[in-house]
This record gives sequence, C-alpha cells and structure tokens, in this order.
Amino acid sequence: MKSFSGGSFPMTTITAQISDLFQHLTPVQQQVAHFIHENAGQIAFLNASQLAESIGVSNAAVSRFVRRLGYPDFASFREALAAEVIADFSTAKRLEDSARQAKERGVLDSILPQDVANIQDLRANLNRQAFEQAVFSLCRARRIYILGLRSTYALAYYLAFYLRFFLDNVGLIELGKGNYTDEVVGANSEDVLVSISFKRYTRQTVELQQSIRGMGPTVIGISDSDLSPIAASADISLTAQPLLPSYFESFTAPMSLINAILAAVAVQMQSEALPVLNRLETILDALNIYY
Repeated sequence: MKSFSGGSFPMTTITAQISDLFQHLTPVQQQVAHFIHENAGQIAFLNASQLAESIGVSNAAVSRFVRRLGYPDFASFREALAAEVIADFSTAKRLEDSARQAKERGVLDSILPQDVANIQDLRANLNRQAFEQAVFSLCRARRIYILGLRSTYALAYYLAFYLRFFLDNVGLIELGKGNYTDEVVGANSEDVLVSISFKRYTRQTVELQQSIRGMGPTVIGISDSDLSPIAASADISLTAQPLLPSYFESFTAPMSLINAILAAVAVQMQSEALPVLNRLETILDALNIYY
C-alpha cells in the first residue's frame, strides 16, 4: 500500500484517507494527492482554480479528486483540511509532540538536526533569481519599509538594524507606537516593502502588506511557502522553513536567509557603505558604547 511520509504535517484523517486510496487514484489524481500532502497548510488560502494552476492540472481534476474523497465540493474539502491542519499546528498539540520526541530522542538530538535540515533545504531550494531581484530592489529603493509582527518582529528588527549600516532609508513598521500609518503614507512605486510571516501567518501582517502594496511599492515576501498569503501578494517571494519538533517555530533558516540578504546588499553597496561605517565607528568610540 502506498503511503506518504516526510511532509510538513503529521498524518491526519484526510491524509490517511488519501494514503489508503492512493493506489486506486488516476495518475492525475495522484499528482493532486502529492501536492496536497506536501502543502496541506497552504490549501486553506487557495480556491479550486488557484490550486489547479499551482499543480498544473484542470479545475475538473481537482473537483473529481475531492469528490473521490467523499466531499461534495472543494470548499467543504478545504474547510475540513484546514480544521485538521489547525489542530495539528496548535501550540498545545505541538508542545505534546515535542515533549514526546524529547523523551524519545533527547532535546538536542531532536532539535539540532531539524535546524540543519532547514538550512540545507534553504540552500538547495532557494529561488536564486528571486534572491538577486530582492537584493537589487533593496539597493535601488528610495525608501525601505520592513514589516514583521509577533515572533517575526525579531527578524524584522534584525534586518532593519543591519540594513541601516549600509542604507539610510530603512524604516521598521512598529504597530505598538500607533503611528505606522504616518510612516507609510508616502510610499510609492520607488519604494520596497519587506514583509515577514510564517504559518500560522499573522492576519494583520497579511492585511497591512496588501494595503501597503496598493500604494505601489515592490513587495518582498519572506515566508515558508510560495503558496502562503505572504507570497500571494508579493512581487518577489523568498522562502525558508521554520520547521521544528517543538511548540515554537525555528527561525534558524529564515535568519540565515536574512544574513545572506544583508551580505549581498553589503557587497553591492560597499562604496557607499564604507564612509558611513567609518563615521559610525567614530561615533561609537566617542560615546564609549562598547568595552
């Protein structure tokens, strides 16, 4: 019996059902099954036409597949799958899973190999053309806005902090101050927005990204999938996996991606950055900032 393994989510009722039926599916239906298994967490953000386009099959093929599973239409299938994914991804459920794995394998032996795997995945699968486009856009931008909320605020702050070593046009969007609308009111097509979020995707990040994009900036989306709502309204999509057998996400690979962006910008902006860095070092010494 054919079964799935190695996906981003644990086995659920729907994926178990697909596994049981796999041998009896047509080749096209098996193609749909593979895609859904590997991208279960993203299906909730797609309609039937978008899913069919992403897989490279017809709308009718998707409809036949969900009916084969016993669902009257794609909407009901998507709702059921989303409910299972949310249950699997809940903090309480992930804490239970991480505690079990820690007992079975030890904390270090369960956490560190996954971080290594995430970085290896980043190196193997990062869209190099999109990466170069992102760096080019940042170096040419009139103004750069960086957005990341909740846990991804740390990534946004890190990116903004170090970009300011090379560029003097970087703004970090901070909702807590209540004046973020003032910060972006002048955004236009010469600007860049970097938007960062990973599943379960903070709703306010997605909505702000869509709103700011309407003002004209080029949007660079950093997320875990090209099917994410962050990628859906981005001009340039960069992905890195936050997978970890724990109740929190790992930002090791996303941080590595950001480090690569910073390094590439530094190389491109070297002649402009050196005088700024020299002045900064003089100021830091004068203020006795470091030991």
